Amino acid sequence: DTSTTSGRDYRRGIHSLFEGIMAAYRNPAAHANLQYEKREAMEQIMLASQLMYVLEKPQL
Repeated sequence: DTSTTSGRDYRRGIHSLFEGIMAAYRNPAAHANLQYEKREAMEQIMLASQLMYVLEKPQL
């Protein structure tokens, strides 16, 4: 609900998370042959899963 301050802040925060993920994970991996430890790879998958949930959850 972007009609409230809280809703606008939430939306801005989620936008920042997506922007940061692209800069931190996707861009370096696209330009170099990076090797990830199992734990780091699992954490990235969990974060991506959480962000996809935010995109797909029903709006009330």
